[in-house]
Amino acid sequence: MDDERAGGAEETLVDWAKPFLQGDSRRMLRIMDTGLGGQYSKKGAQAAAALALQCLHTDPKNRPVMIDVLAKMEQLNSPRDVLKTPDHQGIKSSNHRSKTVISNTNSL
Repeated sequence: MDDERAGGAEETLVDWAKPFLQGDSRRMLRIMDTGLGGQYSKKGAQAAAALALQCLHTDPKNRPVMIDVLAKMEQLNSPRDVLKTPDHQGIKSSNHRSKTVISNTNSL
């Protein structure tokens, strides 16, 4: 999604969102969907923002592999698991990409 600015320059959604995802959690909360009400925790939203930033790393070798992204998103979707996970646990990056075959897409 590109948006032409007053000066004729274009800004991508990634460029627009990055400043909200970095640093101050109050900035990140400004772009969260308020219609979701209390359906997500602040800690979970911050973890999702941190994951998004990892996925946007400029060096592809430092981005997490998709199987790890999926695992983290599933973990964030389960409030019980979020509480069990230590704050220091992160997603590993990989210099290689793994192929994941999803055999049953009807369950998604």
